[in-house]
Amino acid sequence: MTDAGFIAVIPGFSIHEELGLFVEAGLTPYQALRAATFKAASFAGALDEFGTLRQGRRADLLLLEANPLEDVAHVRQRAGVMVRGRWLSEAELQRRLEELAESFGQSAAAAGQSQAIADQFSVPGHRH
Repeated sequence: MTDAGFIAVIPGFSIHEELGLFVEAGLTPYQALRAATFKAASFAGALDEFGTLRQGRRADLLLLEANPLEDVAHVRQRAGVMVRGRWLSEAELQRRLEELAESFGQSAAAAGQSQAIADQFSVPGHRH
C-alpha cells in the first residue's frame, strides 16, 4: 500500500483509509485485503519474504478483534501485532504511540485531536 516510506507518515494508519476506498470503489473486503498483502508483496517482488503466512517468511501479522471480511473497517480493531516474530499487544502499541507523540511535542490527546481534524477531511460517506 502507499503509506510506508514517506516522511512523517507512520506506516499502518493511512492504509485503513485506502482499504475503505478500495471497497467503496467496488472491491470486496477480501479483494481489498488481498491487494494490501499478497498483491503488494507480489508487486514489490518480495513474495519470498512477506505477503502470506508461511514457514520461513517474516512473521508479520495483525490480530483483530473483529472480522475484516465482514467490514474492512474492522482492521482498526487491533488486539495486537506480530512484527518479525515479536508480539506487541494493543496496550504496548498505544504506549509506543504515546512516546512517539511526546517526542514530537504532542500529548496523546493532542494527537487524537489531530486525528479528529484529519478525519474531517476523509472521503464523505467512508466509514472508519
